[in-house]
Amino acid sequence: MRIAAYNLKKTYESGGAAFGHKVRSINDISLKIREGQIVSLVGENGSGKTTLGLILSLLLKPDSGQIFFDVPDWVINRYEIALLKKDLDSMRELEKDYSALNKSKLGLMDIRKKIGVLFQDVASSVDPRQTVYDIIKEPMVVSKYTDEQIHNRMNELKNDVGIDDDILHRYPHELSDGQKQKIGIARALATNPIFLFLDEPTSNLDPINQRIILDILKKINSKTRASMLITTHNIALANYIAGDIMVMFKGETEEKGPTKEVINNPQHPYTKELTSVAARKANYDILYYERPYNSDVKGCVYHRMCPVSFEICGWTIDEVYLDLKKSFGPLDLPNFKLKIEKGKILLYGINKDQLVKTINQYKNKIRSFYAIKDIKQEDERLSIGLFDYKEVQMHKVGNAEVKCHLFEKDVSTLF
Repeated sequence: MRIAAYNLKKTYESGGAAFGHKVRSINDISLKIREGQIVSLVGENGSGKTTLGLILSLLLKPDSGQIFFDVPDWVINRYEIALLKKDLDSMRELEKDYSALNKSKLGLMDIRKKIGVLFQDVASSVDPRQTVYDIIKEPMVVSKYTDEQIHNRMNELKNDVGIDDDILHRYPHELSDGQKQKIGIARALATNPIFLFLDEPTSNLDPINQRIILDILKKINSKTRASMLITTHNIALANYIAGDIMVMFKGETEEKGPTKEVINNPQHPYTKELTSVAARKANYDILYYERPYNSDVKGCVYHRMCPVSFEICGWTIDEVYLDLKKSFGPLDLPNFKLKIEKGKILLYGINKDQLVKTINQYKNKIRSFYAIKDIKQEDERLSIGLFDYKEVQMHKVGNAEVKCHLFEKDVSTLF
């Protein structure tokens, strides 16, 4: 197995550590990549794609979780059995011997030599004072290649990536965007890595150059059997190059599986929205909800935008309160008042029948109303209680996996 990652988590401080405010970047991500496999991470900006790629490239340390790099399949099989049985002793033994995160500095350096990275902004990731030749050569120098080895490898890279001799002595600012991407790919390939992380490799390129870059990557994959992890917000790109896809939203896996199956028959509501918008050739970066997804978010991270979310998806009392306020605020109710007290929403100046009628009227448009469990009369006020949320699990659907309550046996008959 080229890479096997389990339960990866990463949070960042937002607004400075002094404020003690953490924002979740990735949460409980597990992913396996086989030899020669191309996997695409798809999602909008802020979904955690780049963070996950950097962690799998061992350039960023996760808060928790494990990564196994280029280990025998039997190790992964034993680890997954131990994980399923919650056999902590067996897990710790395998982690000690095989986890990339438990390697010494020298061991980690040896692994990193097998990993190539193409950063999204190639120009800002290299020294602008270096020529193209020196930029590509640098990783080989660090890995102590001889002059003859560098010469031979440079000729291979020029042929594989399609670099003309006349640009080798130019500087990054003298290159077109397409040429910069080629240089970045050549540099990432310099030391013959067995795993490549490519962060938005076709961003800012016109369609012709996008196709050129993708064809280069496919040719390299076919020739070297190097595994690839490609991040993108472009569904068409993923469909063209990747055998497998993982759809991410706000740091979590929503759906993963064979690319053709996931794109042609999406199961998660978010994946359906992505593919439908992509089919309309629109910019689906509009699929953004303003609520910050902090480290303490409960339930499904997509529930607020989901067109079919219901009572157990993770609605908070604040969300229901705000939606009630928006719905009842414009009504002509002179004594209407709304507040939160002791974990309940309290309403004044409205009778129960009127409240129930309005909630039922807007329920399919304002999905948070599904979270309302009971409405009780308490003297001159009404109190609203909510259903408890339920953590979302991955469910096997065909050859794909989907993280959604809709595929649980006790709720699947409702829709």
